[in-house]
Amino acid sequence: MEAHLPKKGAYLEVYALVDRGRAIYEQELSGKISEDTRDKIVAYIDFLADTKPPIRSAHISKKLAGRPNLYELRPKNVRLFYFMIGNWAIITHGFVKKGRKTPKEEIQRAEKLKARYQSED
Repeated sequence: MEAHLPKKGAYLEVYALVDRGRAIYEQELSGKISEDTRDKIVAYIDFLADTKPPIRSAHISKKLAGRPNLYELRPKNVRLFYFMIGNWAIITHGFVKKGRKTPKEEIQRAEKLKARYQSED
């Protein structure tokens, strides 16, 4: 599984897992979000790249409880899952959140994508 570099910042390089030449999160969110939300995603990825970890602002990024090295970036009603390897943040996928809780299926998918990437490394 490949990862492409959408943002190199002051502290981190942010990569996104790619399928068929395009970031998985972009494929999943295409046509489902507004331009304003798309701009917010870019701003959050920029913030992630330019901020020394850990991010202490839970409304921007949050570590998932009980999940080692798995985080969610939280622009508006979108969730982008990512994990860390050294000074890399790697985005697995994203989805539009519809309820209060993050669906377990989405967390499990992030863990599977993370494991798949790490096993091919």
